[in-house]
Amino acid sequence: VLHLEHKPSSKKIVFIGTHFKSKKEFKTSRLHQAEAIIEYLKTKYPTSSHVILAGDFNGDFEEPCYIELVNFGLKSAYRIKMGDQEPSYTTWTYKGRDGTEREQCKAIDYVFYSPKGFTPKAILQLPSKDDIGPNALPS
Repeated sequence: VLHLEHKPSSKKIVFIGTHFKSKKEFKTSRLHQAEAIIEYLKTKYPTSSHVILAGDFNGDFEEPCYIELVNFGLKSAYRIKMGDQEPSYTTWTYKGRDGTEREQCKAIDYVFYSPKGFTPKAILQLPSKDDIGPNALPS
């Protein structure tokens, strides 16, 4: 958790970086992690409208952890700037957990924010498969 202050307005900003449990079988653990963050925000910052939550959530936009955060009132910066959709990927790897070559291209990383406190102005263009090359993105 990082506490920031916007100097011109003196508004307080809360930034939280996170990394949720990976692997398909930990979907429920990721939901509990999202619930814990929500409870933390409700307890520590009940009146703050300036929250940014960013990280590797290890789940797509249909997973309960993502849905829980959105139902709490957070917005995805990607979804706002990309016409109500998430990017096609934020991770792109070619290795399987068992050491075999297996391509995985999916969106699991997000930047959520409280809409009363912020308006996203822009997002970076995602690199193409040709830009990324044969070694893919770090996992």
